[in-house]
Amino acid sequence: MAMLLPPIAIVFYIFASGYLGAMITMAVIMFVLMIMRKTVPWVALVASLLVALAIYFIFSHYLLIPLPQGVLLEGRLPWIF
Repeated sequence: MAMLLPPIAIVFYIFASGYLGAMITMAVIMFVLMIMRKTVPWVALVASLLVALAIYFIFSHYLLIPLPQGVLLEGRLPWIF
């Protein structure tokens, strides 16, 4: 099962990022992967949220790579993003 998780995560990102947005999708993927590796749930939640936020911020502001914001938030993230 562990061998299938990365390809499943990639396929999930491709299909879900258009609706959920890149940041939420990355956080969900990281949380699931950490839980599967038996990380404490609160540590997995905090780490996945912080890392997803950092990745989104670096890609969108420093590297100027547009990431999908998703239909869920109607294309509007808070002003900090």
